[in-house]
Amino acid sequence: MLVERACIVGVGLLGGSLALALRNKGLARQCVGTARTATTLKKALEMGVVDEAYPEAERAVGDCDLVVMCTPIGAIAALASRIAPVLSKGALLTDVGSTKRQVVEVIEPLEGRFRFVGGHPLAGSEKTGVAHAREDLFENRTYFLTPTERSDLAAVGRMRDLVLGIGARPVMLSPDQHDRLVAITSHLPHVLACLTVALVRDEGLTPQQLEQGIGQGFLDVTRVAAGGAEMWTDILLTNADHVDSLLQRVAQAAEEVRLQVRKGAREQVLRWLEEAAQFRRSLGNQDDD
Repeated sequence: MLVERACIVGVGLLGGSLALALRNKGLARQCVGTARTATTLKKALEMGVVDEAYPEAERAVGDCDLVVMCTPIGAIAALASRIAPVLSKGALLTDVGSTKRQVVEVIEPLEGRFRFVGGHPLAGSEKTGVAHAREDLFENRTYFLTPTERSDLAAVGRMRDLVLGIGARPVMLSPDQHDRLVAITSHLPHVLACLTVALVRDEGLTPQQLEQGIGQGFLDVTRVAAGGAEMWTDILLTNADHVDSLLQRVAQAAEEVRLQVRKGAREQVLRWLEEAAQFRRSLGNQDDD
């Protein structure tokens, strides 16, 4: 038993799945949860996701030795500032935010008796809400941990044990290394998917033309564009410098391809496509979000 009492602040898909994994795998003796709506709290209790549920985070976290912030990134800073004074001595505080630098910069200077380690599991689903929570959501998924020079080594080790305990693969990176990596593997693809969808939308095609013309390739490439707009706004704005740099590179690369296609430079276009195809095949089937 690694945790006596865990608190999940934001019992949605990720938070609810984490609570189930902690409880059912024998990692936490008790799990309490918080959420914005009474409906979510009721559902979490009915499903056995949590043992207790509270509308206010400050009331829930006080006697917990693990507190996981599963709210949108834009809400984490204010939340951490509110709960820091009431966290118990030695409590392990972490989050599941998709970007790490701003979260770390805000939380590490806070006064309190807690220990903070940033986290980001590469797990998710097109479905949202606690109703879709499941214990195996983190199985064989990468779970980033982003300690800094200020991090408590014992807390980092404890967090690593928890990640292993829920069946995930812990990967240690600095906050900046993390944000740089996910910018190119996750954030840029999301922007490109949304740009593709926007181009199709702005073509003014009829529903019949769309039904006839949209194939599996379009659906595969643009699947992520259906993600929550509010969440993705926070992600992009908290990683703006890396995303900006990548979009500049994309603009340059797109212009080069445009010119090659326009000139009918078959050999250059063929080589570019073959190199991309070969590299993609070398990656295998990656299904992490």
